[in-house]
Amino acid sequence: MTNTAIIEQIREANTICSSAYANFANADNIRDAAETKKSRSTKINIAIIIGAACLVSQILTGIFGIIFGIFANVPVLGKLFGGLGILLTFAGTVFVIIVLKNMLSARKNEEYERSIAEADAAYQAGEAIFCENTDTLSVIPSEYWYPMATEYILRMFETGRAGTMNEALQMYDEYHHRWRMEQANEAIIRQQESILSAAQAAERNSGIAAAAGVVSVLNDITRL
Repeated sequence: MTNTAIIEQIREANTICSSAYANFANADNIRDAAETKKSRSTKINIAIIIGAACLVSQILTGIFGIIFGIFANVPVLGKLFGGLGILLTFAGTVFVIIVLKNMLSARKNEEYERSIAEADAAYQAGEAIFCENTDTLSVIPSEYWYPMATEYILRMFETGRAGTMNEALQMYDEYHHRWRMEQANEAIIRQQESILSAAQAAERNSGIAAAAGVVSVLNDITRL
């Protein structure tokens, strides 16, 4: 196979990998969005349930307050309707909470499951792209079937820096090792900056607290 043919096949393999990973990325985005929406929905549902429970409680309290007022002149009936009103208000509020909770939870779970199914479909579409194009992808070892690798290998061939697949793979392994080291160093730097910022904030806070302590002592002295 000529270099031109190899480059063309690598180019096709790169397109295939990019397409497959686009589906994988879409699946991850859908899943993350579903998790975020589920968490947000839980908070909203709690607020709705609390609001509805308070409203129902006030309505029932008002209704039984009127009934209690009507029979207030009859001691026995007044006590009966008063106790019954408290009991029914509590029971009605609990009933509303349970019904709303079940309804809102069912809707939230249905939307979440629909999103997860969509994410699974996108992921399966990405896997199908690989399965349908194994012949084209065979020009590159399977452990390099991802865009970062295929793009680099293609660039090495197109620029003439690599004449064989082994050369391109060796170059990529060296490049990938350097990239990982750079990423690790950047992570360490970010962590150190975060620790330094926290230490500076703590130092500022302690300085403020110390100053406040001095002022307090001075105030105590002036009162003597």
